[in-house]
Amino acid sequence: MSITYLTQASSGATRNSGTDGDLTTLLDWAFSGRYGWTTAYAGTNKRVYQSTSGFLVYVNHNAADSGGAQIAIVRGCESASDVDTRTNEFPTVAQVANANANWQVSTTANTTTRDFRIIVGVDFFVYMTKANGSYWEFYFFGKMSPRYSGDTWAVACSTRNTSSASGIGYSPLNTNYGSIASAIYSTSSRIFWMRDASGTIKSTRGEVSGFGYLVGNIGGTAPAPLAGYLNALVREHFSLMCIGSSSTTPGALALHRRAWLPNCWFPIASGVGSLTDADTFTDSAWDAGAAFAIVPGSNGFMIVETTDTWAPPT
Repeated sequence: MSITYLTQASSGATRNSGTDGDLTTLLDWAFSGRYGWTTAYAGTNKRVYQSTSGFLVYVNHNAADSGGAQIAIVRGCESASDVDTRTNEFPTVAQVANANANWQVSTTANTTTRDFRIIVGVDFFVYMTKANGSYWEFYFFGKMSPRYSGDTWAVACSTRNTSSASGIGYSPLNTNYGSIASAIYSTSSRIFWMRDASGTIKSTRGEVSGFGYLVGNIGGTAPAPLAGYLNALVREHFSLMCIGSSSTTPGALALHRRAWLPNCWFPIASGVGSLTDADTFTDSAWDAGAAFAIVPGSNGFMIVETTDTWAPPT
């Protein structure tokens, strides 16, 4: 699986801040020349980006539309004829209104730049931003690595599902995202799939398929990082569930572990402990060339694989 890992230090990186158009300008740079990503349609501070296999994501970083320059509207869609005409969006407007279907860039509506990390793959990308200068927010779009080879509809888009423009706390690192008893059965869902595994039901609801309280903070049953058996930083593949329904009632084709988010890992820990976003590590048992980085949220944390060494579980 080919990926490129980008940060503020990467050559040509643009500003990541809470002013109109900053996110689309940044993504223009991040996608340019990488793995066949293109801009299918463009408008002022808004785009429909297309992956190698044709998966489409709409990004609109206009405060007049999103409700604040700190946030941008983001939705997946199955097709589009121009930047403002899109079909079979996920989430749909009925599921998540425009004021809530967003990703956060910054907590301030100004040119204060925020550190970022972007993973660009052939058919997916992950966007991480140190939104308030201390803690990271984390979002993703694209083709996940499905558990079942016949699941060709395993394309997902995360969303904050809140109109709050200045506060953090609406990404997997900062909300009750990792719990099975989480928001998937309510209107607060924060992951939406293009369709269920059969391809019949559009814009089905999903969630992180973890356990415990938070991603990287699963409660008292886990040790602090590097403090448990063999002083290891224990992790699992980052899996995603689908309830097989566009409503809040689970369907017959609900899948607890439908797919895995490439290059992302779920820490089995009671919190980030003394780790910071400056920490990196290797794991020769996994792959001699693999490298990993810590992404701390306000309550939990996650691990990203920064090299082209990730593979789904077998």
